[in-house]
Amino acid sequence: MPQLTHRTGLVLVVLSAFGFAASPSLARLAYEGGSDPATAALFRFAVGAAVLYPVHRLRGRRLVPSRRLALIGLGIGLVYATESIAYLFALRLIPVSVTVLVFFTFPVLVALLVRLVDKVPVTPVKAASLIAAFLGVALTTGAAPQALDPAGIALALLAAAGTAVFIVAGGRLTREVGSIGFALIAFTVAAIVFGAWIAVAGAVDLPETGIGWLGLVGGSAVFVISILCFFTALRAVETVSASLIANLEPILAIAIAYLVLGEVLTGPQLAGGAIVIAAILLPSLAGARRGG
Repeated sequence: MPQLTHRTGLVLVVLSAFGFAASPSLARLAYEGGSDPATAALFRFAVGAAVLYPVHRLRGRRLVPSRRLALIGLGIGLVYATESIAYLFALRLIPVSVTVLVFFTFPVLVALLVRLVDKVPVTPVKAASLIAAFLGVALTTGAAPQALDPAGIALALLAAAGTAVFIVAGGRLTREVGSIGFALIAFTVAAIVFGAWIAVAGAVDLPETGIGWLGLVGGSAVFVISILCFFTALRAVETVSASLIANLEPILAIAIAYLVLGEVLTGPQLAGGAIVIAAILLPSLAGARRGG
């Protein structure tokens, strides 16, 4: 496996944030064309697995090298499917801004999980950066105190916790089976879960317009590439640092919606974006000062 430099890893994390940020705008095109979130998720995972499987086999790799890794991959895939479903249901119960804000507690949960599992300490600077980034996301999303459905909050927190487990455990599995092998396992399990869900619900709602198909196919392609970029980057970038950079996602999502969908940018959103960027740069600046 070729060596990955830290700089290249950082570029891959930022690219993944761009990809994940573009997903909501592309998904919106799919929904406006007649699709729905569950169908879009099934399509994304099924197409991802179908594309990655021959690539994985052409590289001379088995789907899973051992029974142990198969069970680990199954568990991670189920976690991923669960957090995806939890996020979709949270969006039905509480405002989108609140769902996004609660979900973006996951970088802090990643730091706690890494501390518990890998015994890697979180420095005061990195802790301050995580908190500042969360506050920046709060400003950007515009989430305000209000009466909220506790079930919606619980589901958003479940999605955040599932994402944290997915990142930490997935990073470990990636080191053994590669990013393509890991993504293939996760997508296959998630596709089976969403397929079963839709079979019970009773309908697959595919787009009825060309723009809708563009959103569905484009969103799926961007999502698969983003997952590959992020987990490949974990070979060279610390898990907590990568999760901190992931806070760029809602900032970029709003910027893309502004450019593509014509949505309006507000002062608090711009301020929140500036805080997130400053929080991401803080650990590097602090390290450079110590080095100097």
